[in-house]
Amino acid sequence: MPKTDDYFFLRWLRAQKFDLKKSEDMLRKHLEFRKQQDLDNIFTWQPSEVIQLYDSGGMCGYDYEGCPVWFDIIGKLDPKGLLLSASKQELIRKRIKVCELLLQECELQSQKLGRKTETSIIVFDMEGLNLKHLWKPAVEVYQQFFAILEANYPETMKNLIVIRAPKLFPVAFNLVKSFMSEETRKKMVILGGNWKQELQKFISPDQLPMEFGGTMTDPNGNPKCLSKIKYGGEVPKSYYMHNQMAVCIRWGRHRFWSFPESQERRTTADVIRFDNTYSLMHTKKVSYTVEVLLPDKATQENIQSLKATSPSPAQ
Repeated sequence: MPKTDDYFFLRWLRAQKFDLKKSEDMLRKHLEFRKQQDLDNIFTWQPSEVIQLYDSGGMCGYDYEGCPVWFDIIGKLDPKGLLLSASKQELIRKRIKVCELLLQECELQSQKLGRKTETSIIVFDMEGLNLKHLWKPAVEVYQQFFAILEANYPETMKNLIVIRAPKLFPVAFNLVKSFMSEETRKKMVILGGNWKQELQKFISPDQLPMEFGGTMTDPNGNPKCLSKIKYGGEVPKSYYMHNQMAVCIRWGRHRFWSFPESQERRTTADVIRFDNTYSLMHTKKVSYTVEVLLPDKATQENIQSLKATSPSPAQ
C-alpha cells in the first residue's frame, strides 16, 4: 500500500475536483482494485520470459525537479507476437507493475531530495509505428492501461511526451484518447522534428540517453542504455502458444463461439460451440478472437471458501 499521507489523499481529491463523495468512492474502488490485483505483493511477481525479453520500456533518468522518467518504446514492439505468446491480462499486469514502480521511485526521490515528489514523466517513442500496432487486441491493451491509469493512479503523470510520431499517430491516438481524461490529455506534449532539443527542456542532457539526444550511456558506452530500457523486437515463433482458443463473437444480443479449425473443442470445464442454427441459408465471413481470463485473487479466495463450505459427496 502506498504511503497514506496528506499528499496521497490530495491526489484523489484533486482528481474529483474536491468532491468528497466522488473522491471517497474512487479511493474505495482503488482499494478493491489493489486487493483483486494483489498489488501489495506485485514486486515479487515476474512476467513470463517472453514479456521480460520482448516487451519494451524502462525507467531511465529524472527530470529537472527529480521526477522519474519512463521510456515506452512503441514502434519497435511486436504486439501480435507478444499476444500470441502471452495473455493480454499478463501484459496489462506488467504495465500496472510499472505504475507501482514509478510510485515507489517517487517516494524514494522524496526521501532523497527532502521534498515531495509525486509525479512521473512517460516518453512515448513512436518511431516505426505502423498498421500492425493498430491490431485490435494490441490497441485494447493500451485502452485498458489508460483506463486503469485514470481510475487508480490519478494525478501521478506530470507529462506524456510523444517523440518521432509518424503520420499514422493521429489514427492511433484517436483509438485510445477516449480512455484518457481531459486533464491527462492536457498533459500530452507532441514534439516535432527538433524533438531532441525540445526534450532537453523537460529533462537534463545528463539524464537522457544519447539515443534520445542526451549524454547518458551504459557503462560499456552503449548510447541506448540497454541496461535500463528494453527496445522490444520481433518475438520468435518458438514462444507462440499452441492450440489457442479463439474469442467470443458478439452479434447484437447474441454470442457465438468459434475456433480456427474445428467447430468444437473441450476446455477443462466447458464445451464451446459455434451455433449457426438461425442462419443456415446465409453464408457469412467473420473474424474473431477469444480471451480466457485467469481468476483474480479475490475470485480465487471465493472459490476456495466455497470448496471449504460445500458438503462432502454422499458415500
